[in-house]
Amino acid sequence: MATVIFDWDGTIAESASGITRSVQYALSTVGIEESDVNELTHFIGPPLSVEFKKTYDMSDDDIRKAILAFRTRYETEGILECNLYEGIEDLLQDAVERFGMSLAVASSKTESQLHRLVKHFNLESYFDVICGSAPEAEEPERIKTGKSNKAQVIEKTMHLMEMKYGELVKADETYMIGDTIYDMEGASMQGIHSVGVTYGYGQRADLEKYGAETLIHSVDELYDYLYSLSSL
Repeated sequence: MATVIFDWDGTIAESASGITRSVQYALSTVGIEESDVNELTHFIGPPLSVEFKKTYDMSDDDIRKAILAFRTRYETEGILECNLYEGIEDLLQDAVERFGMSLAVASSKTESQLHRLVKHFNLESYFDVICGSAPEAEEPERIKTGKSNKAQVIEKTMHLMEMKYGELVKADETYMIGDTIYDMEGASMQGIHSVGVTYGYGQRADLEKYGAETLIHSVDELYDYLYSLSSL
């Protein structure tokens, strides 16, 4: 039985608007004005602390302030400024009911945010495990540990699945599906298959550079890919 772990942003949900507007607001609280939210899509997926430091060379104090402001705006307005990609709910339903797969969702969002979104879109029944990050994972000092936040979330997801099943999750039958280098990197660190989707927010060249074994260009193509796995 194949185990499939999905990223959320850029894989299951088109969520750019809520995230980029919240980043725009967060930047304004530390004196940075960005008028075009389309220039902020690189904040989708990676830990906020990483992008604030890399893009604006923020101090740790400003990073903390910006993250707090982001959460304030995102959790009150931005979180529901998103939609499922067309066809994704049918894909999840068939993956479970027709293809006999075990599904999980793993995101760098906080655990509470991810559960809220999954519940909002009535997707709880499709996932055996719903795994987000702890709020403290965005602390600036955490980004210096050498292991990305997403890699830790994937590791935790697999552990939770093993606890649920009462047996080891087989790496050669486990697939991480996501749109960023952090998904590919995390899959590699866990020794599982990496599937990069180019319909999200990552770049094809980056996905390939960070080890994507397979590239998928649409939800329809992803459906066909999962169907092919079910017949192995």
